[in-house]
Amino acid sequence: MIAALATRLLGSRWRSLLLYGVVGGVSALLILGITFSATEGAGLEPEVSNGIALVAALLFNFWASRHVIFGATHHHWGRQMLRFVMVSGGARLVEWGLFALLVDRVGIPYMLLAVLILGASFFVKYALYRHIVFRRVVA
Repeated sequence: MIAALATRLLGSRWRSLLLYGVVGGVSALLILGITFSATEGAGLEPEVSNGIALVAALLFNFWASRHVIFGATHHHWGRQMLRFVMVSGGARLVEWGLFALLVDRVGIPYMLLAVLILGASFFVKYALYRHIVFRRVVA
């Protein structure tokens, strides 16, 4: 439903970016919710909570990217998953590393820091997913 509305309003060229934004918003809420719940509710350290949240988001994002955003189910899922894990896992490690490095050093509340890091990585990851992981092969 969202995909059809996006195509109608924006044309197919911008559809995937809009859907990426929607999925990214859901993923960000997932990450923030798990980070907060595991830190405040379960008493885990913020770095551990955020790491758990990033793994959950990785799995959700692969499914949504393959089926909803890029409609790339025509490629072998295993190869896509490998590329996705390499690109996304690398990005998530950088995000988590920045979070862990800065959480106790910059005086920014951990939830705000998580939001800033996620926002900064949004467009870089979109380009990598579109052009490397879920690229369309023209025959």
